[in-house]
Amino acid sequence: MMARDLVLFLGAGFSLDAGLPLMRDFSELSVKTQPGLESRRGYVGELLREAKHIYGEFRNWCMSSGLGGFDWNNVEDVFGVAEVLHKTGIERLTLGHRELPIAYIIQNIELWIWKTYHQLQIKRNEPPRALPVDRDPYKKLFLMLRDLNLAYRTTVVTTNYDIVVEYECFLHGILCGYPTKWDSNFSAGYGSDLFVDKSQLNPPGPIVSKLHGSINFFKGIGGMSRGIAIAADLGDGRDIGSSRGSFFKNEPAVVAVGAIELLHERYGRKASPAILPPSYAKLRREPWLTDMWRTALSALTDAREVIFIGYSLPPSDGFIRSLLAGVAARRSHTTPLNVTVIDCSKDVRKRYVKMFGAIKPCRHLKFADAIKTEIPRVLERLAHL
Repeated sequence: MMARDLVLFLGAGFSLDAGLPLMRDFSELSVKTQPGLESRRGYVGELLREAKHIYGEFRNWCMSSGLGGFDWNNVEDVFGVAEVLHKTGIERLTLGHRELPIAYIIQNIELWIWKTYHQLQIKRNEPPRALPVDRDPYKKLFLMLRDLNLAYRTTVVTTNYDIVVEYECFLHGILCGYPTKWDSNFSAGYGSDLFVDKSQLNPPGPIVSKLHGSINFFKGIGGMSRGIAIAADLGDGRDIGSSRGSFFKNEPAVVAVGAIELLHERYGRKASPAILPPSYAKLRREPWLTDMWRTALSALTDAREVIFIGYSLPPSDGFIRSLLAGVAARRSHTTPLNVTVIDCSKDVRKRYVKMFGAIKPCRHLKFADAIKTEIPRVLERLAHL
């Protein structure tokens, strides 16, 4: 078996065609994409409305600083402030008329992010929502990985929380895997078969390294050897027991409405999504996160090709920049890395040129356009090596 020599480095722009908001548009679109939240009944409705309220109030509190250079519509900026307060020992904060623990505020921010990104609008027969959906680019990409025999040579490194990659792998007969230990008996739903390979070492499809957590990763659940519980069961179990039945049988999903309630019933209120802020993740704190970053470092060090799709290389993301610098230093006496950047922003491309020098392609493209031109050229070239 050949080495894994292709890295797909995916940012939020990769999931845009799947109907998921960019990080910079999160604050406004997280509300617009969930029009039925206010009418949701029961425990889950109350929980999620509280998360929405806390996120909005904390965002307003951040805006009251009056400082420039921040984008308070960007969830990364908002989340980062909360994490800094927490890590520097600030225990409580007054929001509106309530004094709340910082840990509680962070828990609600994580839950609001989870609620927003768990939506998988590219699902077959999924009703239309607030953002447009284009399934075709994903179909073309994953069919190429499969048909060119590149799936097992691929490592996906992603800053995204969603499971678009996992879903598309499953849909096209590819079994991906995560590079950390996890209990395959754990479930956040009612499914039995798995959509992710149980082997952490060498799955038959891509290794998926999620640098900031994932909507199907959960923490606060006892007995997990690496501090993480991963839901990888098929069938999302929505509306179980109702006359409508489950919307999606044998398809990857986190239970859209009931996962948190189900986890709280099984494991207590400490169970929550493992969602980490991009700029302040502490690798030593989370062994499973160390596994993800170590895998990313190794994959980038050994790769022939890396294709960046929809990752803006923001100056504030010091962790990623440090990762890339470490990779470049380790590769200084080896074959140069071929870098292709797929992004429609000229400013983003300038950042990549400043870091890497010559990159391909020489013009800016959206993912939906690049999948017809530049990406096939890279993949076909690699397939013949």
